[in-house]
Amino acid sequence: MAGCLNALTGREPVEFEAEPAAVSDATLDATGYTHADTDPIVHERTVSTPIGDRDVVVRNWAAEYHRALELGSLGTAQMAVFTVLTTPQVSLPGREFNPVADMSSRDLAEEVQSEYDELDAVEHVVDETVELLGSPTTIGVFDAEAVVTGGVRIGVDLRISDPVSVDDDYLVVVGVYPSIIPDEDETVRELTRGVEYDGR
Repeated sequence: MAGCLNALTGREPVEFEAEPAAVSDATLDATGYTHADTDPIVHERTVSTPIGDRDVVVRNWAAEYHRALELGSLGTAQMAVFTVLTTPQVSLPGREFNPVADMSSRDLAEEVQSEYDELDAVEHVVDETVELLGSPTTIGVFDAEAVVTGGVRIGVDLRISDPVSVDDDYLVVVGVYPSIIPDEDETVRELTRGVEYDGR
């Protein structure tokens, strides 16, 4: 109730927070990935509504997992990365504010490319369907290039899901790994199937 009153009166920012998601321990054991960290990503912005502008604080969560890979002359590096992102559905009086809701994996790939200087030349290859939280979900598969230690550029595969609506959140998974690693595509599919949200 306090949140609703604040949204109406504008006395203080309205806060929304997602529930963190994770990859199951059994899946991590099977794939050789390890949990690196789970961090909040906080965004503050002003949203226009029929009753005036409202300051909104949105707390997302990103759970990141790594697998060390042997890359020949480049040595061993944490180049296989799988991330599970959750972002809350934001509802204000007279306004739904959920930019992720209408984004496809291609839209999200553009966002990822714009956020990371080390990643470029992202090109869509194909869409496939993988089970995520018990439902068939579209996964966009992309070719890209990444800059690693010493400024060396290597080809990488990028896999991004369409946003999945679950309870009061949206969930997205992102996997990136060197293209030369055999069978890593199937490993990322297994990680996707192993995602858990609130015990699901």
